[in-house]
Amino acid sequence: MCFGTFRTGLPFYLGRPVVLASERGSEMTSNYVVVRPERHARVIVSEGAAVAALDRGGPPLYTVASAGSLRRLTSLTRRRLVPVYADRRSILVRAEG
Repeated sequence: MCFGTFRTGLPFYLGRPVVLASERGSEMTSNYVVVRPERHARVIVSEGAAVAALDRGGPPLYTVASAGSLRRLTSLTRRRLVPVYADRRSILVRAEG
């Protein structure tokens, strides 16, 4: 999942869709996505739905976030987020447990 940021090459690299947690979908850098969010309902979820999925537990949910969006995500979730990888633009985390 991506939270508040989106790496456009990630779905291609992974070979499958990547869920974006966003209120507007603008992180996908496509005006079509912003104007027609109902067509992308399987790929774009609300931030609240993403936080609920993290808090629910279960299999590890890896999340990509920018530094700013990670601060926001950390303040919203009850679970501790463990850094897995970081580069200049993004941080990959997983919920502990």
